[in-house]
Amino acid sequence: MQKRLLVKAFIVGVLMLLLGIPLAMIQSTISERIAYRDEAARSIAADSVGQQQIYGPVLVMPYDEVYTVEEKDKDGKPEIKRYRKHSRHLVFPNQLDVQSNLGTERRHRGIHQVLMFNGAHKISGDFILPTMSELPHTESGSQITPDRPFIAMVVADVRGVRDIPRLVW
Repeated sequence: MQKRLLVKAFIVGVLMLLLGIPLAMIQSTISERIAYRDEAARSIAADSVGQQQIYGPVLVMPYDEVYTVEEKDKDGKPEIKRYRKHSRHLVFPNQLDVQSNLGTERRHRGIHQVLMFNGAHKISGDFILPTMSELPHTESGSQITPDRPFIAMVVADVRGVRDIPRLVW
């Protein structure tokens, strides 16, 4: 009885070893495929846009400031000097509304496919424009000459911008 149990245990052990050999052989194939899939994902990510971050919109108001300062020259005599300083005042939106439509697309490399995200965004808002007297002055009584304002936005990776953004003013 003991001998039969020992033979059965021996046969089960041999069968386990025989079944383990093909599993070990296929494990290397599985590891290679995982490595190829990771390589395909990295290749697609390198060809496309990474994680996107959008900053803005910000209204940039450039202006020139002319001011006079009384300084002393080398001899200690008072001298009036006139300076011109170019500055930019940033105005952030009073209200900002972002509407996004997000979607996915599948890209293929060989037998592997990678899921990529895309989106279309509509950003709207309003700005409260400061008056000329509210712009920061270097010296009191300085003269400010405004330049042409513009809207600025920062996109982390411009490869992700497919269409030219439109500004409705």
